[in-house]
Amino acid sequence: MLKVKAGELFLSQAALAELVTKDLPNKTAMQLRRIIKHVDPEIKSFDEQRMEVAKKLGKLSEDGQSYTVDDSNIAEFNKEMETLGSTEFTFEDLEQISDLGRAEIKTSMLFTLGWLIAE
Repeated sequence: MLKVKAGELFLSQAALAELVTKDLPNKTAMQLRRIIKHVDPEIKSFDEQRMEVAKKLGKLSEDGQSYTVDDSNIAEFNKEMETLGSTEFTFEDLEQISDLGRAEIKTSMLFTLGWLIAE
């Protein structure tokens, strides 16, 4: 069983993308593929909800690419993001990865993927 909070999933996107580029043992690579298939929809859902909060409490930038939350709404924004980020997902049929083979991984990536990689 694999448990992870929505915020951890969202923050681990770059590390997951980097991990899939590593030479991993075949079994681990298949396991990682399966994990990503299950968590990717949850990451996308979190991002959509995050954008809804930003639209509600922020202002669209001049370039139309991002939202800025001003000081008057930042506390409410942070509160809503904390609530969203603390949502926990349980994937009953998934397990943490324990064999990374000879893959060299940055320490910062290990911290970000703490939910995924067994000690």
